[in-house]
Amino acid sequence: DRGNKVEIESVTSEVDIAKNHGVKVYSIGMMPFWNGPDDSQAAAYADHIVEQVLEHDPDAFFWPRVQLSAGYPNDDMREMNLSADGSRDQVSIANPNYRKRAAEAMRNFIRYMEKKYGKHMAGYHVAGAHHGEFQYCNFGRLGNLFGYDEGTLAAFRKFIREKYKGDEEALRKAWNRRQLTFEQVMVPPPFMRYGDQTRILHNPRTEQPAIDFNEFLNSDMAQFILEMAHVVREECGKTRLTGVFYGYLFECMPQGNGPSQSGHFGLAKLIHSPDIDMLCGPYSYSNQARVPGGPQFTHTVGESVTAAGKIWCNEDDTA
Repeated sequence: DRGNKVEIESVTSEVDIAKNHGVKVYSIGMMPFWNGPDDSQAAAYADHIVEQVLEHDPDAFFWPRVQLSAGYPNDDMREMNLSADGSRDQVSIANPNYRKRAAEAMRNFIRYMEKKYGKHMAGYHVAGAHHGEFQYCNFGRLGNLFGYDEGTLAAFRKFIREKYKGDEEALRKAWNRRQLTFEQVMVPPPFMRYGDQTRILHNPRTEQPAIDFNEFLNSDMAQFILEMAHVVREECGKTRLTGVFYGYLFECMPQGNGPSQSGHFGLAKLIHSPDIDMLCGPYSYSNQARVPGGPQFTHTVGESVTAAGKIWCNEDDTA
């Protein structure tokens, strides 16, 4: 159709420019194989893009951005994130069924691409959660906190049991609740998660549940990324680059619900993982950085990333 024609014309015109300037690696969004190893729709889309690029640059390499945040085929609303206002939007990252199916869909996609285009594969860019950038859905939408679905609650209870080493007395002391059991742990209510707006930090004497939940959110998001990255390693070993959008420490700081709701503060897990080669992020969206002649701010602590032996890639998404 006309829409496809315009899209392909846009892609191939960029390929022509890139080829003339010696660029050989192409990052293009593609769909995982949600419908099994013979997912004809996802395969057709990948073939459609790859073959158009190869027609214009036979020596091209691909680093596909595999969109685990799109197209997930589920009919069970319980798998969806539940926000405080009762709305459900994107799938819950903590849901175990989603995580299992995401790993399978990623694996099937890799096997297809390696078998058909192996000599042209540079690596895999795992993309998930909000906008494919591993942020929690609507984390910055002031007044509507997320995480009240069954999957998140179950994962949070597991995290709490592990954090307090199965010691309910330690949990009761930390949360200042004398009769609390691990089975009674709940996601803290919005008023506690917002805390005292006149202070920068939560008060551990009265808001330890919120502190623990924030730690869980960031730890679990990082763990999800590592599960997907490990699939790439299992399928390709160290012959392919594995990368993700993550670590937007500076850009997440001014968000209305607080930086901890983003999921991006599990960076240490990623930079110390053998399954991650590259971390990425757009350069800053601040008004100063997006004007001609303005300074370019990086989303993260780039020196820490490179000191850990990883690559930091600034994405130029200038309109």
